[in-house]
Amino acid sequence: MHPLHAATFHIPETEKAKAFYTNVLGYTVAHQGVVSGDLARSWNAEELSGAATLTLTPDAGSEGGYIRLIESPHAQATSPFQTYGWVGVEFAVQDNLGLQERLKEADCDILMEPMPPYRPMAATGPLGEGLLFNEPQENNPFHYTVIDTKSFVDQVAIVILACRDRTASEAFYTELMGAKPGHRAEMPLPFANTSLGLAPDTMYQTGAMRIGRTPFIEIDQYPQASE
Repeated sequence: MHPLHAATFHIPETEKAKAFYTNVLGYTVAHQGVVSGDLARSWNAEELSGAATLTLTPDAGSEGGYIRLIESPHAQATSPFQTYGWVGVEFAVQDNLGLQERLKEADCDILMEPMPPYRPMAATGPLGEGLLFNEPQENNPFHYTVIDTKSFVDQVAIVILACRDRTASEAFYTELMGAKPGHRAEMPLPFANTSLGLAPDTMYQTGAMRIGRTPFIEIDQYPQASE
């Protein structure tokens, strides 16, 4: 089973997001209801008790990596990849070029066009969600376990963390959940540079956390970001 159970977005309204994830990404609604008091307390967020919530899954199903939407009275539509913290999610997909056409038809802001050789792509969701899309490659240079994509847009494979100190973040998640650092690199992140208005060649210290050979957290040390 994949280490990620679900990626949660707090959003100002669920219906607009529901239409995007079902009509554009092809997800299906697995559950629709309200956040229970027990669940809200487990998050230390009792104000979310009774909030409208949706859980969506790829149309072919998956064993994890769901999308959970929560309608929060304090949420605001924002621009992605501009703050520290959890800034986005990455989906495993079958065809990023085909998906790009869908996103353009839905008037999504494309932050990064599909790039060779693996054609990763980044876009803004309908309420400011940071969305990345990647085509899993069996012969990847890091020998990671990859998701067998059964849906056009499959499960969430990775969550994206923007931080001040990559090394400190790696140590925190190693202690918290026993995850191990994966690859590390210094490289430009076109989607973040576009969103932050930085020069295209601005570099980031990036890395991944993994359980076994499965990466599930990307850690990006931002050169600057909003608090």
